This record gives sequence, structure tokens and C-alpha cells, in this order.
Amino acid sequence: MKTAAMILLVAIVLNLPLQAASLQLEQASIDCKGGAFPGLRGTLTVPQDRSLPDARQIELPVIVVKSLNASPGCPVFQCAGGPGGPNIGTAQRIGKADIQHRDVIQVGYRGVDGMPQLKHALLDEILKTPDMLSPQGLKAMGTKATQAVRELKAAGIQVEHYNILNVVDDMEAARVALGYDKIILTGGSYGGAVGLT
Repeated sequence: MKTAAMILLVAIVLNLPLQAASLQLEQASIDCKGGAFPGLRGTLTVPQDRSLPDARQIELPVIVVKSLNASPGCPVFQCAGGPGGPNIGTAQRIGKADIQHRDVIQVGYRGVDGMPQLKHALLDEILKTPDMLSPQGLKAMGTKATQAVRELKAAGIQVEHYNILNVVDDMEAARVALGYDKIILTGGSYGGAVGLT
């Protein structure tokens, strides 16, 4: 009993996922820079809110481009910049040189890749706000953001769980589901923050 309590405490302190993720993969030819390469494509299913045992499940795409080496080193997980941009983009970010010695993995970002997505017309309008740093611009953006969040929540999307900490937990869930002990994280901008979190 003491050991179980200690494991639970460590999981809470480290913000580790307490629920297992489900990963379904199938072999595929993955379009990359300079051609198509063998790999795996599928869906990682994770809880929207990891603190609830019966939480809504969200689906994130996962792509594994297999190494050209018969004995590859630990895999590379790519984390794209943003925030708000997709993490799935093999044709733009993976080339033959990238897979010479390692598998390269992309896991979709929650709210951007996969389902559900945090898309709302008002969120797009916010970026078009004239003089956005003026008092009127800030007020207009706040009003639109508040309305968009209300409507997304009414649709069952708990927007508070679409953050960098949960994205990191999604990456960890994919690592565990794929059976990797160690990984290399690469990323710039927002992707760099994911890797450092």
C-alpha cells in the first residue's frame, strides 16, 4: 500500500499521465522531402482531462518515419513551432538525411492536429483586430476570446486542457505507447518550449 501511494504521489508531482493511452498504427508510405519512405501512420487516443477517469477522449495523429539504418539509434520526436500551428508536416520537415540513423516521429498537437480542434471564427477575427494594442483593440479581442471559449466549452471542449503541459504529456504517452525508452526531442520556437517543458 505504501508503494502504491508513493507511485501515485510521484505521478502527481511530476504531472505524469495516470491513464494509459491507446495507439493504433498501420504500415504506410510516408511522403517526405525528396520522396516517400516506409513508416507507420495512426492515431493516439488520450484523455482530454487526465484527472478524470471517464474523460472525453481526443485523437491525435502519429507518424513514424522509419530509419534507413537496420540498427537505428534512439528516435527523434519533432516538435514544430507555433503556437497554434500543426506538428504534422512530414513533407516539409523530414528528409532522407533525417532518417539515416534514427526513426523520426511526429505527434499531433492537441487542439490543432486531430480531433477535436480549437477552431472558431472569432479566434481568427482576433488576429485581424485593428490597432490591437489600443484599449479599444484589447477590449474587442477580450470580448471575442471570451465568447469563443464559452461556445467551445458548450460544445464539450474543455479549453483549459489544451496547453503546453498536456502537449508534453501527449508526447510522453506516445513515447510509452511506441515502446521507446529514450528519445531525442527537437524543436524551435513553441516546439523548443515543448521539448524543454
